Amino acid sequence: MRLGHVALLLAGLAPLEAKALPLVQVRGGDHPGHGRVVFDWPQPTGYRLEEPAAGRVMLRFATPAEFELAAVRRGVRNLAAIEAAGQDAALATRPGVRVRHFRL
Repeated sequence: MRLGHVALLLAGLAPLEAKALPLVQVRGGDHPGHGRVVFDWPQPTGYRLEEPAAGRVMLRFATPAEFELAAVRRGVRNLAAIEAAGQDAALATRPGVRVRHFRL
């Protein structure tokens, strides 16, 4: 009898694991005097920015996602590297960079 209950519970959890994460396109651009990195979320989500050390910025989003980074990895002024997974994006900046963030 208990095995039947466990099987039902596991079967009930399978669709939750299969739910796809939103795909977030990340793009960048160079402009006179600054570079820009944009996270194009399909719907609004919260975030916070942390600067744990000089030259390192963490963006912590309220929603887990899959990040498409190919476009931004081709080169953005003052951005040394970018990595993203789950709810976080880590950006390494070049020396002397001042980070500003905002919503569009």
